[in-house]
Amino acid sequence: MKTHTLDKYLLQNLIDFNNKYHDERSVKKHEMEIAQFFEENYACWEKGLGLRYQSEDVEEMLGCALCTYSAAIDCDVFFDIKRLRMLRKWIEHYEKKVKFYCGLKAGMFNNIANMYAKMKFDKDSVECFKKSFFYSLNEINHTIYEQTICFAFHSLSKHMLYNLNEETLNVSSPLKFNDIFDCPLIKLLDNDCGPSKLRRQALCDCLKIACFEKNDYLPTFEDVVSGKKRRKGKGVDFEYSNELLWSHYAEYHKGICIEYVFDSSLFNSITNSSSLVSFLKDVDYRDNIKSIIKGKNRINLIDGFFAKSKAWRYENELRFFYFNLNGSGDYESVKIPKCVKSITFGAQCPEKDKILVMKLMRCRKYSIKEDGKNVQKRIEFYQMEPDEKKFGKLIRKSIRLFKDGIYVKKVSTTP
Repeated sequence: MKTHTLDKYLLQNLIDFNNKYHDERSVKKHEMEIAQFFEENYACWEKGLGLRYQSEDVEEMLGCALCTYSAAIDCDVFFDIKRLRMLRKWIEHYEKKVKFYCGLKAGMFNNIANMYAKMKFDKDSVECFKKSFFYSLNEINHTIYEQTICFAFHSLSKHMLYNLNEETLNVSSPLKFNDIFDCPLIKLLDNDCGPSKLRRQALCDCLKIACFEKNDYLPTFEDVVSGKKRRKGKGVDFEYSNELLWSHYAEYHKGICIEYVFDSSLFNSITNSSSLVSFLKDVDYRDNIKSIIKGKNRINLIDGFFAKSKAWRYENELRFFYFNLNGSGDYESVKIPKCVKSITFGAQCPEKDKILVMKLMRCRKYSIKEDGKNVQKRIEFYQMEPDEKKFGKLIRKSIRLFKDGIYVKKVSTTP
């Protein structure tokens, strides 16, 4: 970061501006003063992007000032299309020049989206709400894990076979979820109020989610330092042994359980993508979903998409959150090369389906880190079977496809 080369007086003006109009109360009280002060000085302040003044980052100071100005002109006295167009130009220039400060960018785009909604410019409003959500999600995305192993249960549909063959992951809109209380933010926005309806459209266009099971929590920074794993409470010892998930999502053991190993390189943030943010996060199970709603129809993004009723706790759910600024529709496919580690067939999976999947995948490999290096290994295949020693229990056995491709053979029992 360079030191300042601009007029000290102008940069001091920027500091004074932020110090004087730093909260909602002062903005509402001084709209005229704020608009005049900002418009007279912005062109000079903007030249300071990338500089520091009195140990302060001009990029952050200017971002705060833009948020204040965008809030101030959203009033009857100053609100007009000319100012709105100029503000949009300033915000997009700031967005282009400044790499970080996602929270400030989210605030700017949210303010201007609300102004577009007031003027019935729905298309512009939705575009700006998308940007606001995008930067808010980048602000809360703090992935620290190098790789994550998790599981998903599926029926053996043609679409699932296509995903296996093409090494893709299907992500879907929360509107398609089977829990009517899931993703409560979407439900709160389901009304005829202009801004709410446009926010909902922005989310439904861009947001897609895939669900997995993982018995351990994703590691925090403290977990990484200590080397500890945190379990998600009592339940099945192994993800693939979850009887309820076999019943609910894998056609009562006629389907499969896929074990994935996801490398951190699959998860995008503002540092390496201009249109996509994606990350993994554990679901938070609560006694009362209503407890996360603050005031009238207010809820934060994390609670809005990662909170569920405790009735679903048995799933130990881990979510892959995928927000694409250019997204549309109810479904998207995400490329996940060399991420399928193993496939476990249900106890009632037809023999022909096992052979079909094993022929399709037997030469495939997955990538996993061992001793700090990426190692390529062949995909493993397993079969769930009733435990002859314990009634009502299942065990997983390793299986192999013979060369003639006619049947499978059990070769060893795995835990």
